[in-house]
Amino acid sequence: MNINRDEKEKLYKGLGLFIEEFRPYVVSILTERFGSNWDKEFVKTLYSDQREEWERKLIEGRKPEDLIDFPHFKGFAIDKTNQNLLRNDFKQETGSLATWCGEINSARNGVAHFDSTLEEDKAVKAWINLRTIAKLIGNSELEQQLRDLQKSNEVKAVKRAKPTLNQHSTETLDIVNCSGLWQEVFAEEVYICPIGGGVRNHRQCKYFGAYFQKRVGAIGEIEAVIDVFSENECRVYWITTNQNTEDYFNRAKEKAIELRPDGLPVRIFLLKDLYSTNFIKDSKGGMQAAKMYLNVEDLNVKNAKELAELLNDRNWSEFGK
Repeated sequence: MNINRDEKEKLYKGLGLFIEEFRPYVVSILTERFGSNWDKEFVKTLYSDQREEWERKLIEGRKPEDLIDFPHFKGFAIDKTNQNLLRNDFKQETGSLATWCGEINSARNGVAHFDSTLEEDKAVKAWINLRTIAKLIGNSELEQQLRDLQKSNEVKAVKRAKPTLNQHSTETLDIVNCSGLWQEVFAEEVYICPIGGGVRNHRQCKYFGAYFQKRVGAIGEIEAVIDVFSENECRVYWITTNQNTEDYFNRAKEKAIELRPDGLPVRIFLLKDLYSTNFIKDSKGGMQAAKMYLNVEDLNVKNAKELAELLNDRNWSEFGK
């Protein structure tokens, strides 16, 4: 039996919570043993194609701690030197960590690519593995967050939003949890999510903030949000410019078919002018909610570039978040 779209979305969020906590754990384990050379030791556990991609991203200016991803964990856990470092926390389960990480990555691939054949047993196993690892590394808060998220009941009814064409966009930053998906947001300048009510609804906002790794890492302006039901059916969720609606429909359909061919219907945020920033979530734990809003009207910014520059290296707590 395959899991439904709601269960996929919950697992996707759980994976995002997990990687935000497990990534710094891996860094701390290696730093304790190898100091500032931790990343050189970590790279030794990667496959050749993973090492090539790692080096390429380093050249692009990315930080090593930000490059650690789900496909890397199994190799990290297999390494005998790392197993000795992990044994203090995992004890007799140290040898099982690689298997757990492999199963988690398999489920993650299914969820991230909206795999229509993700089996319920795989999903259940992934949840168990995520919670078990959180418990063994002593992160009881993460363990509870994962437990609560798995059990949560969210609105499952699909609602087609009424058009809000050319309404005045509010001076608000829509901070969206993009953990596990931020690379796609950067590369394609779109954010894609399921259509529905409750947590899936978004207020009309001028700006989009891509949250991952305990920070908003990029800010862009939202041109339009389009619901794509099929190759022949689209509907406006909202539009903030005077550009021809048909142009937005065509762009949204093209992205939906290219990136989610088996996942329709979807909601497509069409973004422009994405600028890197480092707006830091300085409170404990990751962002558990799917989204949150920050009113930026008093900041008197004119565009996404000014907002990204103003929020760079500032903390959420400064704004009461």
